[in-house]
Amino acid sequence: MTAINYSANFVSTPTIDHARQLCRQAVLDAAQVPHPVVVNALPSMGKSWSATSVLSELGVPGTILTSRTDLSEEHIAGCEKEGLTYYQIPSFYRDCPTAGKNNEHGDAWKTKFNRKYNRGRSAKWLHENARTVFGEELPCGPECPYMAQFRDPEEVATVDVIIGNHQHAYVSEYIDGRVVFIDEFPGDAFLKKFDSDEYQQIVSEFLKNEPTLPFENYAQLEAAFYNRSNKAEIKAWRQSSTCLPSQANWHRTEHGHINGLQLTRDRPLLGLAGERVEVG
Repeated sequence: MTAINYSANFVSTPTIDHARQLCRQAVLDAAQVPHPVVVNALPSMGKSWSATSVLSELGVPGTILTSRTDLSEEHIAGCEKEGLTYYQIPSFYRDCPTAGKNNEHGDAWKTKFNRKYNRGRSAKWLHENARTVFGEELPCGPECPYMAQFRDPEEVATVDVIIGNHQHAYVSEYIDGRVVFIDEFPGDAFLKKFDSDEYQQIVSEFLKNEPTLPFENYAQLEAAFYNRSNKAEIKAWRQSSTCLPSQANWHRTEHGHINGLQLTRDRPLLGLAGERVEVG
């Protein structure tokens, strides 16, 4: 991580235009180094605007990730101003009639969808596997506007700028070979937090559906951990394949979570019961 002080370049009577020039220079410099750089500047200094301007000057492909709708629109406007082609990654909140902000198919469906989404699966996966997960197709159907906006990865790779949210940093096809701008602090985008009750519920649900472990719930696993019983079984299980039937079928249970396997397997690495659990 690099920090560069550009304040020494201020003139005796700095102006907003001069400050913005220095901010753009900082973004330009940051875009040309092979390691992460934090550009910290006051509001209205042009950090967001500089991204598309810098990409145009350097002639390199980029990805801009932000959680704010207004900043996404600003980056789209910047691409159009600079003559850059762009692709905005679909957002189910923005584009899906079933689970999005417009809530066209009622609260019941939106709640049902978001309950599964909050258990760890992507909105795209839930659309593609709706019949398996929900027992029927989503009301928005195969022609959902959200799904219709996804494009072939080879086509996406040809655009100058990809615009998405912070979580899209996990998707290699959106960031590989590109200068990546994370606009505004990502907050908890890269950190999933579970309180004690939620953690125990997830682990119990996983164990209930995991036939290769001699435990039916979190309490039994906890007792075994402190009593050091079943040590050989736990060690063998932790060293086994991660592709277990219980994990593949996590979505079939009410409290099944995509991180159930990880939270259960890493139990010996966690603190005492009641501590906050964080999975990055």
